[in-house]
Amino acid sequence: MENKKVVINFKFDPHNNILGYEDYVAEFEKKGFEVILDKRYRPLEKKELIELLQKYKPYANVMPHQEIDKNVLEACPSVKLFARMGAGFDGIDLDACTKRGVAVTNTPGGNAEAVAEYALSMMLALSRKIVMIDNSMRQGVFKQVFGTCMLRKTIGIIGFGNIGKKLAKYLKGFDMRILVYKKDISKDQKFAREHGCSFVPLETLLKESDFITVHIPLVDETVNMISTKEFEMMKPGVQLCNCARGGVVDEQAMIAALKSGRL
Repeated sequence: MENKKVVINFKFDPHNNILGYEDYVAEFEKKGFEVILDKRYRPLEKKELIELLQKYKPYANVMPHQEIDKNVLEACPSVKLFARMGAGFDGIDLDACTKRGVAVTNTPGGNAEAVAEYALSMMLALSRKIVMIDNSMRQGVFKQVFGTCMLRKTIGIIGFGNIGKKLAKYLKGFDMRILVYKKDISKDQKFAREHGCSFVPLETLLKESDFITVHIPLVDETVNMISTKEFEMMKPGVQLCNCARGGVVDEQAMIAALKSGRL
């Protein structure tokens, strides 16, 4: 292989956010690859990505959630591998990649801890009205605001892959009743028993949960999976955290649920 360059572009500085990043780079270098890190640390526009790849002409591009279409492929023929840092392939034209012999990989579970922590932080922010209080303080309005306890409440986790399982572990500290919806539970029974999780139908989860968090991929069958019918099943005042793709939740139905006070 003559071309032994790898271009890495992340939304953040990997030295501070990826445990063992230097070790991964060292592995590339031991195999003779030159590792080039784009230090803008932000999402790149398509034009910027093309310019970056045309400049270095790498064999591989390690990237965040980035759109890869036929225009990128045609403009950057040196790239034979796009490796996404994270789960899913949405935004990547897999057919166009296949036709051009370009491999595409992802890293399911690679950011599970970060997303699970994010989900928990969003629930705490919602339950304790942290954003509302912060906005009020910045406007010079000082008033007592009461939030909601998470302790011993019921949480519903929709999707039970790497992220859902990590989150379930974190929630044990809150002594919560953990309900889980997943289609295929055959491989997860042992984990569920060990961590106090109960598998239930989606309808049961929606009706009984005080908090609901979503961790499923966006595919045809999950587009608008949470819509008007599902919102109507939920408890009034339920708190929803969608840490999956936005398209899993019907945006217009969500707005209606917020206006009605259901959500």
